[in-house]
Amino acid sequence: QNCPDVVQALNLMAVLNPGVENVMIDGALFQDEVNARQIMAVPTVMLNGENFGQGRMTIEEILSKVDTGASARDAEKLNAKDAYDGCALLRTMQIGTSPAQQPARARIAALCAADWGLWRTFTMNLERCSQYALTHHPAEAHAVKTEVDALLANIAAAPKTLAFKTRALVGDNVRWYELPEEVER
Repeated sequence: QNCPDVVQALNLMAVLNPGVENVMIDGALFQDEVNARQIMAVPTVMLNGENFGQGRMTIEEILSKVDTGASARDAEKLNAKDAYDGCALLRTMQIGTSPAQQPARARIAALCAADWGLWRTFTMNLERCSQYALTHHPAEAHAVKTEVDALLANIAAAPKTLAFKTRALVGDNVRWYELPEEVER
């Protein structure tokens, strides 16, 4: 049932957006078209005469391929919200400096030391929290930076696993994360 889903997605896009046109060709009825376009799998989606995709695709997958800036915009929205939440958490819980939070710091450091992707995401977001506080909440920026620096030092001091060290060799050259799906409420 790949073809009907893709056809419906493209039809929906054409109905909702006057800038989108689509033509469906039944390969069983128009074999010359299949041969001329060298179609090897169905459904095959062409965009401006070029192969765009083959096989099962959801409307979300089609849109993400067409709107190449969508992921960046979603990530930016997510980053601003995460930075705000992170700053609030750092200020209220004092997770980097409070003696009462030492068990939490130790657990965070141990988790990050075992998983390079978690370490990269965590340290990157902590640095973003510092920048966010400096830009959006200058009065609290010093307190946030103090917490971030203490937590980063704790994470850096933790001994890293072999799996971490191996993954670290690849670094940012291979994506280690997936963007979450938007949840409707």
